[in-house]
Amino acid sequence: MGITCERCHGAASDHVAAQLAGSADLSLVRLADLDRSLQLDVCQQCHLTGFSVFEAGEDMLTYQPGQPLSANRTVFGIAEELEDPDRFGISSHAERLAKSACYQNQTLTCTTCHDPHQSTKTFEVEAYNEACIACHSGETGSEPVCPVDPVPVAEAGCAGCHMPKGGTSDIPHVTFTDHWIRRTIPARREPDEVVRDPTVNKVLALVPIDSELDDGPQGRLMHSIALVKLYEEKHKRPEYLEMADAQITSALSRGAQHPEAYVALGKARLWLNRLDGAHEAFSTSVDLDPRDAQSWIWLSRSEGALGRSSAAIAALDSALVHAPRNVSAWIERGTLWADRGQWDRAVRDFERAIGLDPIGWPHAWNGLGFVMLSRSEPSKAVPFFEQATQLDPNYTKARSNLGSAYLLLGQEDEAATQFTEVIRQDPTVPEAWANLALISFEGGRVEEARELLQRGLAANPADVRMRQLLQAWQGRN
Repeated sequence: MGITCERCHGAASDHVAAQLAGSADLSLVRLADLDRSLQLDVCQQCHLTGFSVFEAGEDMLTYQPGQPLSANRTVFGIAEELEDPDRFGISSHAERLAKSACYQNQTLTCTTCHDPHQSTKTFEVEAYNEACIACHSGETGSEPVCPVDPVPVAEAGCAGCHMPKGGTSDIPHVTFTDHWIRRTIPARREPDEVVRDPTVNKVLALVPIDSELDDGPQGRLMHSIALVKLYEEKHKRPEYLEMADAQITSALSRGAQHPEAYVALGKARLWLNRLDGAHEAFSTSVDLDPRDAQSWIWLSRSEGALGRSSAAIAALDSALVHAPRNVSAWIERGTLWADRGQWDRAVRDFERAIGLDPIGWPHAWNGLGFVMLSRSEPSKAVPFFEQATQLDPNYTKARSNLGSAYLLLGQEDEAATQFTEVIRQDPTVPEAWANLALISFEGGRVEEARELLQRGLAANPADVRMRQLLQAWQGRN
C-alpha cells in the first residue's frame, strides 16, 4: 500500500521513453543483478529500525535503487538494543537478519524467503520451509527433518521455532517475527510482557548501523542530529540535548554543514529552555533556506515560547506561503488565534487543516472543539472532541476536553467515564482528578471526592486547584 514500482526498480521515465521509442531498455533496476548488500539496501529503505540523518539534498524519496543506502542517509541505532538478543523493533528485519549465521555464511537475502510482490499473509508455511531446506540438508524420505533437532518439521515450520514471533520493543500490543535466525531461541514473550525501555535511567549510545562513526566535525554533527531525534522520538533525557548543543556548536564552528543542523540545535536549546539561543538557531535556519516551512514552524514555536504571539503568527504565515498544504502550520496558527480569542480565524485554520487531512490530525478536531467550548457552546464542542478521541484514543487532552463539555451539559456519568479514562492513560493530568472529584462531591460522595483529590495530589504535588479544593472540603460530610 503506497509502495510503487519505482521504490525498488528506479525511475520509470527512462523505461517509458525507451518503450515508446521501441528500443531496448536498460534503465530499470533488477534486484537479481545487484550484489547482495545493494539488494538488502533496497529493502532497508523501510525495514531498518533507527534514526535516519539524510545527506544534504537527500530525503526518503531521493534514494535510487542500486546505490548504497549510505549515500542517501546514515542510520543510527541504539547500541544496547542492537546487541540485545531478546528485544527487537518492528522494522528491525535487516539488522536482525545480518546477525544470523544463515546470512553471514550463505547467499541469503530478503527475497530468498519473500516475494516482494505478494503479501506475507498469502504465503503458506511450506513455502518458507522450502527456502530453508534449499540450504539445509536434512530429509528422510520425502519428509523434511530439522538439522538442529532431527524430528520432522512440524506445522509451525522452520521459522516457527527459529524465527519466533514476540512483542516488539518499540510498538506495544503487537507481535512480530524476529529475523535473527538462531539455533537456540529465547522464550517467547507476549507483547505486554516486553519492557519497552529497560534502560530508561541510563544514557544510551547511538552508533551507525552500517558504518563506522566519522569522529571528525561532520560525523559529530550527524551524530548530534540523531541524538536530538532520539530525545524527540524515544528517550527524553536532557543529556542528549546538552551533548547535541555542544557538539553541533563545535562542529559548525569547524566548518561542518548539514541542512538539519540549525533546526536540531534550535530544538535542543528550546527543550533546554535556552530560548534566546533557540530563536537564534531557528532564525539562522530560515535565513539559510527561506523556503523551508519546518524552519519557519520551529521559529514560530520559539517566538511563542518568548511570549511574542504576533511574531509567532507571522512566522507561520511565512511557512504557509512556502507550504500551503502543511497541516501542522494551519493547526498551530489556528491555536494561536484561539489563544488570542480570535475565534473565526481559529475556526478557518482548523477547518483548512481538516480539509487537507481529515483523519491524520486529531489536534485540528480538538481545536474546533476548544473554540466551541470557549464560546460556551458545549453541545457543538462534543462531536469535535469525540472525533479527535476516535482518531486517537490515547489523546488525553481531547478526552479531558470531552469530559469538560459533558460536565457543562450536566451529563455527569459521561463526563466521569472520560475523566476516569484520562487518569488510566495518564495519572499526571490534574484537571481529570479535580473534575472527577467535583462530580463525586456534587453527588454527595464527599469522602470519595477527598480521596480522589489526595490521589491526584500524589501524582501532581504542585497542583494549586486540587490543594484548594481539598482544604475547602475538610470537615465536610
